[in-house]
Amino acid sequence: MKRKKTGELELFKEIWNERPHESEVSGELIYEFSVSCFAHVLSKGAYPSYRLDKRNIVLMTPEEHHLFDFKTDKAKQDKRFSWVFDRKEELVREYYDSQL
Repeated sequence: MKRKKTGELELFKEIWNERPHESEVSGELIYEFSVSCFAHVLSKGAYPSYRLDKRNIVLMTPEEHHLFDFKTDKAKQDKRFSWVFDRKEELVREYYDSQL
């Protein structure tokens, strides 16, 4: 079954070419391009208009991405993620301000 084009892959490639190939959380080097290294700060389901917003995409290792998406409480305890959660708050505020 063929997937519907969302524009994400193209955006991820653009980000890969613009940013250093390292986790923005830990600084760990990311040696090869993988979609699992691109984390959405705001979920695509709840905030579809932010799906292709570069500010909403953070480069992380696949392990950090999993922690951020599925073990949020643990990620919140890790100081390296604090700026990501700050960005999340900013983007949520911006999203709701734009709805007024």
